Amino acid sequence: MVNVSSVAAASGSLFGSQEEKSSGLSKAALGQEQFLKLLIEQLKNQDPLNPMDSTDFTAQLAQFSSLEQLFDVNKNLAAMQAYSATMNRLSALDMIGKQVTFTGSGIISVADGDASVPIRFDLADNANQVTVTVLNDAGQEVARLDLGYQDAGSRQISWDRLDEAGQLLPAGNYRYQVAAADETGNSVAVTLYGSGLVQGIGTDKDTGQTVAVLASGQVLIDNIVGVREN
Repeated sequence: MVNVSSVAAASGSLFGSQEEKSSGLSKAALGQEQFLKLLIEQLKNQDPLNPMDSTDFTAQLAQFSSLEQLFDVNKNLAAMQAYSATMNRLSALDMIGKQVTFTGSGIISVADGDASVPIRFDLADNANQVTVTVLNDAGQEVARLDLGYQDAGSRQISWDRLDEAGQLLPAGNYRYQVAAADETGNSVAVTLYGSGLVQGIGTDKDTGQTVAVLASGQVLIDNIVGVREN
């Protein structure tokens, strides 16, 4: 007699891999079909003199019902994820043409007409000496800002776009570095932030996540921590 009590394990993953879904033959659909076929075969091939116990049959029907509900939940979750991604892209459209600040990068984009450029960083502890170095696209130092003592936490300064000779630097992409040391000379951990003008909204081809397109590259929407008018 065929036993379908472990059909979920026999049919593999309930939801299938991405490759199987893209080929149109997911393990989820196959598992549901197998369960029903096994149940029918069990009824067809049972011993007439020793038929299936009604309690076992009811339990297996309940298993099938639960399996169908799991498939429905999976479909609903997928629909909700797709809807959420669409709403994220639509809401992100409002960022186009605005300056954004984001984590994980020391890149700053300078546009023509910018009188000053905000530079933001976080200090893990109080620092007796903090120095900000600005580099151009070629990696050459163009400005150095000695800030002296700075408290722990989020700090923001305005860079006037002037080089070490007092000349106005051209628009473009720059990178900044922050060196911080405590009273004993030990380094203080620093978290950098990037900034730039949003030129468009797109989708990362590898992860499918919504990204803001800047002159310096793409930034995940989830990494953006501030938005302001240009």
